[in-house]
Amino acid sequence: MARRATVLLLSALLTVAGLATPAGAESTAIVLEVRGAAGTLPAGFLGMAVEASSMGSTAYDPALSNLDEQLVALGPGVLNFAGSSADRSVVWQRRPSDPIPAWATTTVTPEKLRTIAALATATGWRVDLGVNLYHDDPARAADEVAAATKILGPSLRNVHLGNEPELYTYMYPIPMTFEQYAQRWSSYRKAIVARVPDLRLTGPDTYLPIWYDQLLSTRRVARALTEVGDHFYPFSDCANAGVSAAQLLSDRSLAKETKAIAKDASLAGPLGIPISFDEMNSVSCGSTTPVQWQGASALWVVRALLTAASGGVASVGIQANLQRCHTYSPLCPEDQGAPAAQSPTPIMRGLELVAGLEGGTFLRLKTSAGRLPAGTSAWALGMPGGSTRIVVANTSGTDLTDVSITSGPSSFTSRTTMSVADVTSTDLPVTTTEVLSDGGTAHLTIPARSVVVLAG
Repeated sequence: MARRATVLLLSALLTVAGLATPAGAESTAIVLEVRGAAGTLPAGFLGMAVEASSMGSTAYDPALSNLDEQLVALGPGVLNFAGSSADRSVVWQRRPSDPIPAWATTTVTPEKLRTIAALATATGWRVDLGVNLYHDDPARAADEVAAATKILGPSLRNVHLGNEPELYTYMYPIPMTFEQYAQRWSSYRKAIVARVPDLRLTGPDTYLPIWYDQLLSTRRVARALTEVGDHFYPFSDCANAGVSAAQLLSDRSLAKETKAIAKDASLAGPLGIPISFDEMNSVSCGSTTPVQWQGASALWVVRALLTAASGGVASVGIQANLQRCHTYSPLCPEDQGAPAAQSPTPIMRGLELVAGLEGGTFLRLKTSAGRLPAGTSAWALGMPGGSTRIVVANTSGTDLTDVSITSGPSSFTSRTTMSVADVTSTDLPVTTTEVLSDGGTAHLTIPARSVVVLAG
């Protein structure tokens, strides 16, 4: 059955929160009324998270790679060097003659940090640095952060002590309780602050919420943070069972995200510090499920990012793998033997679309009638200078027809559409066309599996 006309009545500068009705229900006219400001999509919202073990790759050298051009296209951001390798296999080595522990397979060196500093200078991006917490060596960590502070200067934003420490018990040879983690974390912080007094820390960088009760009750770690950093993936494929496009694009993934934001807010709110999803993507465990590098990921990431921003998340680090394609990475080398030549994947197209909205202001809405159908979300942002951007994402398989969007007295001038005719495709045409609006009202169809951005 075709969906009946959906009417969005929005006055002044407005935003539409994600709304949905159960699958199979008819859509009815909806009326959304602005009720004041409700946060921003800040400049620098988008970043990328990469493995600490990748730091020596030529992909990060602006003299050899095109990565700098790709990052500049997203505006300012943060490149977070952390991941599981920061704890498993990476060690700081100040001098080539310094001995390397038997467990270490990769090093962070002053030379590698200087290359990252050059990339930061070329792009305007800043750097977060994850240090090894699992292999207990506070003095070495302090020396690493001191060197990074000197080499990176103001480009070094925050430091992360360990990665997903709640998983040490499940994934590492020597398990660790929360109390042991908190004691080790505190000893690391003490050693580093002795060398770098103005240390800024993001944490706890957990994936599972199993330690949040302890964090909320003891606050030993939390009180020392300048940012609550969390890792979010709506789905996991650690058993290689596969994740379908339908699963990824379901409203369930957004419900999981909203729950994660509320969990982080319970920790960050009383401390008065921001929330970040400093590692985030579609499917965890580095799975090679095709949905991660196909068109479905581009649709998913637009909804996920705008859900995060409108929910109060200050920044995200989209997990990236610049060494190989066929992962969830927004950038990757078509030739794995030549990582300096980075190419965008479909998810990068979604990032570029959201990057164009940074600096916008969300406004709170009251829904006085109706709801958008399942699989669709909409937002609008007041942009600097007084213009408006309205985003409608339709991840369902059915066109949303006869949509009327009103933005008050101003007219819409252009429509940008990211269309994903086939969620298994890697070809995502993005087109911009003129909009013929009736005063401040535009009449249009939102195609199935597409994101439409109206500018006015």
